[in-house]
Amino acid sequence: MQLVTIDAREVAGRPGVLLDSGDILDLTAAPVTLAESQWIRRLEEVDQKLIKARTPADQAKLNARRADVIEQLIEALPQDQRDTWIRQFADT
Repeated sequence: MQLVTIDAREVAGRPGVLLDSGDILDLTAAPVTLAESQWIRRLEEVDQKLIKARTPADQAKLNARRADVIEQLIEALPQDQRDTWIRQFADT
């Protein structure tokens, strides 16, 4: 997951998050709450550890942790804001 700029025609573009699924979460169209940003930060931490993981056992453990974080995020969001994260969970 990484921060990206969407629609470069606008001054500085709009901020977004490129999800592992290839979807882009437009942060201006779907404002991120403080709680959601904390979950995103946790996902980024897990993703950085996944990049450095050397053994299949470490990778499996971190993938399970990533799924747990996404599941907790989904549960914390209102029903109408869950679709993107449910797709992300399915990709994990």
